[in-house]
Amino acid sequence: MKFRENLSVRRRFLLVALLIVALMVVAMSLFLVHKRNATPRELAHINALCSKDIQRAKTLFIAAKKREKTYDEDGRWFLKFLSLKLKVKENSDFKDDKEVLALVDHYEGYGDDAMLSDVYYCAGCVYRTLNDYPKAVEYFMKIVGVNHTIKAPTDIEALCYYQLAYIYSVQGLDSEALKWQKKALQIHESQGDLTHCVYDYNNMAWSYMALGYKNKALKMLLKARGMALKIDDAALLSEVDGFLANYYNENGPLTEAKKFIDSARRNVGNATLSSTYSLSFEIYDKLGLRDSAAVFCNKVLQHGSVYAKRHAYWWLTVQSLKNGDAEGALGNFVSYKNYVDSVDIVSPRDALASANAMYDYELKEKENLKLEMHQMRQTVYIIVSVTIAIIIVLLSMLTYFILWRRKRLLETRMEILNKALERERELKEEAIAEKEMEMEQMRRQLAESKSGKIGNEEQVFAVADRNDDIQKKKLIVRSRNLRDKKFLESEVFKKLMLAISGGENVKFEDWDELFATVNRIYPSYKDNIAKFCRMSEIQMKVCVLLKIGVSFSDISVLVIRSKDTVYSICTRLYFKNFKTKGTASKWAELMRSL
Repeated sequence: MKFRENLSVRRRFLLVALLIVALMVVAMSLFLVHKRNATPRELAHINALCSKDIQRAKTLFIAAKKREKTYDEDGRWFLKFLSLKLKVKENSDFKDDKEVLALVDHYEGYGDDAMLSDVYYCAGCVYRTLNDYPKAVEYFMKIVGVNHTIKAPTDIEALCYYQLAYIYSVQGLDSEALKWQKKALQIHESQGDLTHCVYDYNNMAWSYMALGYKNKALKMLLKARGMALKIDDAALLSEVDGFLANYYNENGPLTEAKKFIDSARRNVGNATLSSTYSLSFEIYDKLGLRDSAAVFCNKVLQHGSVYAKRHAYWWLTVQSLKNGDAEGALGNFVSYKNYVDSVDIVSPRDALASANAMYDYELKEKENLKLEMHQMRQTVYIIVSVTIAIIIVLLSMLTYFILWRRKRLLETRMEILNKALERERELKEEAIAEKEMEMEQMRRQLAESKSGKIGNEEQVFAVADRNDDIQKKKLIVRSRNLRDKKFLESEVFKKLMLAISGGENVKFEDWDELFATVNRIYPSYKDNIAKFCRMSEIQMKVCVLLKIGVSFSDISVLVIRSKDTVYSICTRLYFKNFKTKGTASKWAELMRSL
């Protein structure tokens, strides 16, 4: 029993050891992931806010900047990155590239490789702002070019495609711009991102218009409108309707232009107030609806850009002259002249750049938020994957060990069983040979008595008595095979006999003494029984009683169970250990042989 307890302790120790190893590996994985993304929580929070609440992000950044000395080197570099990112988000003007070059140099040499796509993207935006388009293209190409040096998430790839399209577009390279716009559209379609698909179709429409493909441009705008309706985004639909109104304003008919600009005004947002009212003003003026045009002219003066206001003042100057109001015309002309002096004439290409810049600011916020979520998911996937892999390996090792151990135990049990069967067979063969010799001896003696060599009757009886002695000796030998003389003389044996003879009136309770006596007299029993499957207390009691030769009926009295229950215990133990059916007597023979 103590041996089996020690075995159980060893098993538990092994399981605990494996669990400790698993926890250590998981902890190491978490440490490596943390090391790889060693960003303080508050700085990561600011980074996420850059895509949602720029003003809140700036406030927290200023507070974090004051605690700069409390961060390690990685944290201080991340602060520098946030400073650059906030400037990019606000479309700030950059005087030089010193700040971005320092960040690129650090993250290429010593920083977190996962940050490179963000840093390269910001670098491209900085050089685009500096009008250094070749350098901007170089950094965007590091993310999406044929020989790109890093693997970036598909979201940031699509954003780089947009930036490249914008750069080529403002340079008049509309065919090249269209190629990158199609790539961005392909990614967004594969992701099912209809919102970005709408923007991509709008941009492609601008490029087709610049290339002279008006029908294709209209087709792109109608596709964009269909998607805006599908996702039920009123603000986005208003933007698309504004583009359609502008298309029909330039290409006719003006009735279609009026229909779409009226639709655009229903859900106009602050970002498109100027362009929407300016276009309404222009369309209604062309249609000859002067009163409505005058209303929209006043809206332009309230909400319009400097370009729109300049056009509004010129229109007011002309209207004042038509009405004979020279003083009003002079005042309006002075205002118009002030706007002419402050801005250059806006070309269609400038309008495209302005519209794309507005889209750029809004799209970057959405894309950066997606990038943050993607990186977070990637970190979680790494931790979960490593943990699952470790668990699978440990379970595989544990399963292999258990199966190997079961195989070894089964082989040992089969070896014990084979030895017991061999011993039983040898005993039977010896008994048969001995009986044959005795019978042959008796035949010779009987033959001698009949032939007169043994003449008196007393010799015949002597032979018979000798035969009885032989039979008694055989019984004694058999008894000794079942019960050793030492055990028969032990106190616990006397208690057993008393309990058996007393029946249900006397209960045997000295089980510990019985186990100790058997282990002392039969030392091999303790080691051999431990090689079998784990047994319950009642099963161990049945086995030790079988070992000392107690019958099934007497065992039922000692363990206070029915005889059928004792039989069932033996057959179940045989099947449990050898995976094959066996009788109770086979199990009893095996126990006696231990």
